[in-house]
Amino acid sequence: MRDSDYIFAVARIRVLEKGLLSPEDIRQLVALKDTSAVLSFLRGRGWGDGSQDADGAHMLRTEEAKVDASIQDLGLDQRLLEVLDLPERYHNLKVAIKELSFGTVVPEAYYSLDGFGRGELTHAISAQEFSLLPDDMARAARRALDVMAASSDAQWCDVILDKACLQAMAAAAASSGSDLLVSYVRMFVQNADLKIVLRGARTGKGRRFLEEATCPVEGMDTSALIRHALAGEQELLDYLDDSDLDAAASAIRKSSASFEQWCESRLLDVLKGQGSNIMSPGPILAFVLRRHAEIRNVRILLTAKANGFGDDAVLERMCIANG
Repeated sequence: MRDSDYIFAVARIRVLEKGLLSPEDIRQLVALKDTSAVLSFLRGRGWGDGSQDADGAHMLRTEEAKVDASIQDLGLDQRLLEVLDLPERYHNLKVAIKELSFGTVVPEAYYSLDGFGRGELTHAISAQEFSLLPDDMARAARRALDVMAASSDAQWCDVILDKACLQAMAAAAASSGSDLLVSYVRMFVQNADLKIVLRGARTGKGRRFLEEATCPVEGMDTSALIRHALAGEQELLDYLDDSDLDAAASAIRKSSASFEQWCESRLLDVLKGQGSNIMSPGPILAFVLRRHAEIRNVRILLTAKANGFGDDAVLERMCIANG
């Protein structure tokens, strides 16, 4: 896109931003009695397709489709958007491989993605037509299928596909020409590695597992994280306390939900200050990422309401952006 095109696109984004849920909206939603009240509130804010009978899953799919449609209209370079789709593509790939390996059928577990939905992926895998997949996905799929055939080790299958996803995101961001996207993906990968080493420390995973599962990235000493995780959770937390990730240690000690929220907040912090970059894709990407975070918050809220979680527990699991 030319600079003048970005100016026009950013002007349209400014209009769309007015429809984002505010922190106060989120707190009002959390205080509502049940999922029916939440869905009613959201319909009043323009969520969904106007149907009064649609459930939460349908509403969320509708909102995801709205995000895609609005960005398509802006003419943003598809290479930038594809980076954001990769986690959902690899999630669908994991589900497809497990369906075929275990003989299960779970269509509701898939994201709705053109070219990477249940039909396309199950066909490519069952027919061994890996050429239908991007090269990175094809390599990862072959490896994961070999693992499932040899041992039915679903956890190792996840490790293979999760790491392939992180590597694909990093490579795609690097080739996108967007500094914002590079910074966002770097933080995304750092968060993923922190979660992996913490889980490894808690469950006694060995070096091979941790080295295979993590994806070293600029700005974080993954080797040191692994070394301390191998000595146990307390050793890992002590190491984090003495690093620039001390806030992560504090969040971990509080609760798993607090740590998840801290990770999400780091991602949103990358987006701050993008409003002034009107001749770049920054404001557009920031809007897309905030919109995805908003939909994740509502998904968390609906699940929490359905399971009777208290308001404080719900808020702890959500990340509320403040600018």
